[in-house]
Amino acid sequence: MADNGSAPQRILIICGNTFGPRMSSPGIRARHMAEVLSAALPESRVTLAIPHGSEPIGDPATLPYRVTHFSPMKVPRLIFEHDIVIANEYPAVAMAAFPWKKFILDYYTIYLLEWLENSRDTLLTRPRKRQFYMATQQRLVRLQLPFADFLLTANDRQKDYYTGAMIALGLVDPRAYDRDPGLHDLIEPVPHGVRDDPLVHSGKRRLRGAYAGIGEHDHVIIWNGGILQWYDPLTLLRALAKVVERRDDVKLVFVGGAYPGLGTMGLGKRFQETIELAKELDLYNRHVFFDLSWVPYEQIKDYMLEADIAACTYFDNLETHFSFRTRFVDVFWAELPLICTHGDVLADVVRERGLGVVVPEGDVDAVAEAIERLIADRDFYEQCRRNIRENNKRMSWERSFEPVVRFCREPRSTALAKWRRVGILAGAAVEWMASRGIGVWIR
Repeated sequence: MADNGSAPQRILIICGNTFGPRMSSPGIRARHMAEVLSAALPESRVTLAIPHGSEPIGDPATLPYRVTHFSPMKVPRLIFEHDIVIANEYPAVAMAAFPWKKFILDYYTIYLLEWLENSRDTLLTRPRKRQFYMATQQRLVRLQLPFADFLLTANDRQKDYYTGAMIALGLVDPRAYDRDPGLHDLIEPVPHGVRDDPLVHSGKRRLRGAYAGIGEHDHVIIWNGGILQWYDPLTLLRALAKVVERRDDVKLVFVGGAYPGLGTMGLGKRFQETIELAKELDLYNRHVFFDLSWVPYEQIKDYMLEADIAACTYFDNLETHFSFRTRFVDVFWAELPLICTHGDVLADVVRERGLGVVVPEGDVDAVAEAIERLIADRDFYEQCRRNIRENNKRMSWERSFEPVVRFCREPRSTALAKWRRVGILAGAAVEWMASRGIGVWIR
C-alpha cells in the first residue's frame, strides 16, 4: 500500500497490555499495526505507546515508528499531542481530549464474553460478587463505545454484535445510516494477520531433542497458547489416549502457561484439570508434555516448525461464536494442518478452505480419527498444507489493516456527532467510576 499524498497525521497507538519479547495478542497486534501504518503512511508520524516496564522490540533508533512509555496520568498529554488515537480501552480521563481528536477503538476481542467464562473459575462460589463484576464490565463497554469515531472488530459476527450495542446506546442515527448503510465508515472487521517471516528455524531445538520423550521421527501435535476456561483440552487428551493404544509415535505438547502481565491467568481450574487427566491416562511426560513458560514471540516459530499438526479444542458457547482465535494465525504461518472444534469463524475457514479437520464439540472419536488421518494420509496432509499456503495470502497484516490505513489517510466517519456523544460518554464515565468505587468497598 502506498501513500496517496494525503495530509500527514500524528497517529498514536496505545498498547495497554504487556509489550516485549513475551507478549500476547494485544502487544502483537499493536506492534504490527505500527509497522503497517508506518509503511503505508510514510508522511505521517506513528507513535507506539507501551506501559512502563515494557521493552521495545528492536533498536528504537532504527524502527520506522516512535516508541514511548506511558503511565495512566501521561495518557491525556499523549492524546493531545496526536491527531488520531488507537487503543482497545480508553481511560475516563481521555474525555478531556474527546472533542478535538479522532479515536479508533480496537475491539478485536469481546472481553465481556471472555470474562464471563473466566469468572466461572474464580468467582463461582460468590455469585453476588460475580454479578456485580459483570455489571462493572458492562459499564466499561458503555464507556468505550461512545469514544469510537471508528470501531475495529475481528470478524463480521463481532461487527453485528457491536452494531447492535451502538444502536442500543443511541450511537447510530438515521442520517448516518442513509450516508453509509453498511456502516463501513463506523465499524469494520480488521482480523489478526499472519506474520510474514520466512519459514526458517533458528537452529535451537525446542521440542525434538529438547524433551527426552520426543523422538526425531515422532509425530508431534502442538497446542500453542494458554488453557483458559472456554477451552476443552480434556477431549483432546482422551482422543490421544485412544490413538496411542494403536501407535506409540504420537506426542502432544502444550505450549504456554500464565499469560504475560495477567498474573496466574492461564493456570487456573481448566489447566489443573488438564495436568490431572494427563497423569490419570498415563500420558504425562510420556506422550503429553507441558511448557509452562510464555514463549517469546520470536521463539514460538521454532516450536511451530518442529511440530507436524496443531490442535485446539473448545466449547461451543458465546465466546466461541464471536471469537477470532489469534493463536490460529501462527498455525497458518507454519503451514500446520489444524484440528479444531466447530463453532467459531476460523473453524468455518478451516472447513471451507481445507486447512485441516473440524470436529464436533466433545467428540473424542472424531478427534482421534482426525489425528490418525493427518498422520496416515500423506496426500490429505500435503493438500492441507497447500491450502494453508494459499489461504495465507488473504490474511496478511497489510491486508487486514487496510480499513485502518484508509481511516488514518482520510478520517471520514459516520459516527454520531461528537457534541451528541458527549452526554452519553459523560454519563457512562460517571456510572463506571462510581461502580469502581463500590467495587473497592466490596473487596
